[in-house]
This record gives sequence, C-alpha cells and structure tokens, in this order.
Amino acid sequence: MTAGLAILAAGSSTRAGVDKVTAELGGSAILLWSLAAAEASGVFAAIVVVAPPDRMPGVAGLVGSRARVVPGGATRTASSWAGLDALRGHGIVAIHDAARPFATPSLFTTVVAVATEYGSAVPGLAVAETVRRADLAGRAVEEVDRTGLWTAQTPQAFQRTVLERARAAAGDRSFTDDAAARHRAQRGRAARAGRASELQAHLDRGRRLRPGARREGAGRDRRAAPAAMTMPRCGIGYDIHRLVPDRRLVLGGVRIDHPTGLAGHSDGDVLAHAIMDALLGATALGDLGTHFPSDDPAYAGADSIGLLERVVTLVRSEGYRIGSVDASVIAQAPRLAPHLAGMRDRLSRALGIEYLAVSVKATTNDGLGIVGAGEAIATLATVIVEKMSEP
Repeated sequence: MTAGLAILAAGSSTRAGVDKVTAELGGSAILLWSLAAAEASGVFAAIVVVAPPDRMPGVAGLVGSRARVVPGGATRTASSWAGLDALRGHGIVAIHDAARPFATPSLFTTVVAVATEYGSAVPGLAVAETVRRADLAGRAVEEVDRTGLWTAQTPQAFQRTVLERARAAAGDRSFTDDAAARHRAQRGRAARAGRASELQAHLDRGRRLRPGARREGAGRDRRAAPAAMTMPRCGIGYDIHRLVPDRRLVLGGVRIDHPTGLAGHSDGDVLAHAIMDALLGATALGDLGTHFPSDDPAYAGADSIGLLERVVTLVRSEGYRIGSVDASVIAQAPRLAPHLAGMRDRLSRALGIEYLAVSVKATTNDGLGIVGAGEAIATLATVIVEKMSEP
C-alpha cells in the first residue's frame, strides 16, 4: 500500500496563538518544518496541504511544487476529510497538524509502518504534570491519577478503510483529532499507540527552543549542562569523495536515490566524515585517518554514522560537550533540499544534541572544478565544543 500525507493548515490558529502557515520558527515558516520532515522520511507517495480557501494562493506559493494545496473546511474534521478525498488511491493516509512543527522524519516513518501492520497509529506523550479536576467555579476538587494518561499527538496514520468507516459513522459530528473519529466508529477499539519525541508536544515549547529565544531558566533545558565551562573551542572539517557507479549515495546517514554514490573505504559519507574531523580538530585528538585508517579492513564499508558515534564517545570521554554543528554540502547534483531535515535528525541523534543545534546546508559549485562537473561531492563542517570543568 502506498502512503499519502495531509498536512492540516486550515484552522484559525487560535490555540497556537500564531499563524501556523507563515509564522517563522528557526528561520523557516512553521508549515515548511513539517513538510521538510515528511519529505525526508521518504515514505509518502503524495503530500497535500489543506489550507484556508481564501489563502490557497499564498500557501501554494510557499510550498511550490513540493505539495498540492487543497481547500479545507470549517472544522478540523472537515479539513481531515478534505485531505482524505485528495489522497484517493493511497491505502495509508497520515494526518498531521501544521502547528506541530517538530515531528521528525523517523516519526513519520514509524506511524506509517505501524498503521500498515495494525490499521492505525497514534503517537502520544505520557502525562508528566500533576492533573487536577476543577468544579464549575474553578476550584480544584481532586487530583487525577495520571497513570496510563497520555496526550495524543500527530502525525496519525490509518489504513484508508479505517478512516472511511470513521467518516461514515461521524456524519456531521466534529472531533478533536482523527483518532477520536476512529475510536467512535469502532466502538472504543483501541488504536495502536506509541510515544512521540518530547519535542513534538507543543508549539510554545518550539518557541523556547528557537535560536535567540530567551526565558528564565532556559539553561535547564540543555542536555547534560555542566555547572561550569571553560572557553568554547572551534573545529573545522573538510572532506571530498568522487562519485562512482555501483555505490549507494549516503549523506548524513540518509540514503539518497542517485545513479552514482561516493567512493570510499567506508560508506563514503562525506558529511559525517567532515563533522568527525571537525570534532577531532576542536578537541586536538588527531584526525579521521588516525582513528579509522583507510587501509584497515575493519572499516571496509563501515556505517559512518556508527563511526561518528564512536568519535562522540571519545570527545565526551575527554571532558568535552558538543555545542553546535554547522555544515555545508557542496554538490552539483542531486538536489539535496528535500533531504536536509532527515540529515539533521540523523546527525543530531548521533551527536546527542538537539535538532536545532545542527545545521546542514546545501549549495553547488557553480559548475567549477570536479564538484561543479558533478564528479564529486564535498563538505565543510564547523563545530563548537566546550571543555567541562568540575562543579
């Protein structure tokens, strides 16, 4: 069964507090975060954006040829059904709210896989806060046991027949999400649920994570933040590999469909290699060839993300914390923009840092040199690390 995705951006945005289509987050429109992650997942044969009828031209200009824009309805449920109609021919339909921009490519992949096997998939977050029930006057009357409570998130994925039955049973009723409609249609039968990333929870948390955002106690959100640090240190890494036939193309741990791949003793992932060299340079721990010699058969065909994780372990064992990574991939072809979110997700997990602390950009060489001739791909990476001191 092929899978299609509907990104819902037709609401009034009253709960989000901002325009979920055009408001910027980390330098990109909120809608484009979800679109990039969905594209990077590689699991969708078609993507549609459900937009307000009066704003369709503007939304179409924003997404370009990356997705088809269709008009939404007066309610979320009506917009979901509009997305369902636009994705006819696809056995799996995923629904995602544009106001939740932190869904990762792997989350899209997971819900589609689970829905294919079980009929539906709903990612969720376990309720961590204390929950109290209040009376009509607003007075807390009891504390609710949060055991087994979780909040439903998106993307949610369903086999088409499941959603069609839900639609028929719903009639004119409206639901807060598609899982609720499915639940009603199947008389309370439980949907297959799984935990989403913590970053998936709420748009306001996304604002706090945005570069440059300030709030009291922001430092507590950083992973493994030490009590004190010395001055930051910077490292620069560079790598270039030829493109050759009969090799798969892997960049940042993401496999890309292309007629040629990168030559190399390992999998040839120049992006991961440049970041490793930058980390080793920033910490004065040698270079890539010192740790992973190209004539060592142990590294023949090695997964470069696995090697990166080993470098990260070494860097941390020396008392350093990785702050941020910025990389530029220089390639004449293929077009890398649809894959950048997936690279950032894969690299951030390998590095053990937040997604927003990893930047991956793509550029061409304007037809100059071996890279400009489409015969090679190069990468330049810069990292910031900090030496952790004892509290």
